[in-house]
Amino acid sequence: MQRDRDEWSGSVSDGAVATSTYYTEFTGDEPVSMAVVRAVAAVTGIEPAVLTPLGECIETDALETLFGTPVRTMATRSLRFNYAGCLVTVCGDGSIALTVPEYENSNGVENC
Repeated sequence: MQRDRDEWSGSVSDGAVATSTYYTEFTGDEPVSMAVVRAVAAVTGIEPAVLTPLGECIETDALETLFGTPVRTMATRSLRFNYAGCLVTVCGDGSIALTVPEYENSNGVENC
C-alpha cells in the first residue's frame, strides 16, 4: 500500500504511553540521514541545528549504504533506532516511520 507523503496515522496507547506515528518518504534526491533529521525536526518542532547530530546516535555511512537508493525489492529491509525522542524506522522501500510518545507538559526531547 502506498502512503501519501507526510501523513499522520493516528494514536495508539499500550496502556502506558500514547503514541502517534508519522510517515514520510525519501527518494534518493537527498541523503537518507538528512531525510531522517528533516522528518524528526518537522514532527518534534525542533530546528535541525538544535537536534543532536544524527551521527552521534547511529552510523550515518551505514545508513546511506543500506538505504541510500530506495528500491522496491529491498522493501523487507528495515532499521529501527531512537533519535530525539522518536522511534525511527527506515525501510528499503523509501519510507520512514516516526513513532512519537505523546507527553503532557513536556517537549519530549531526548537524546539518542
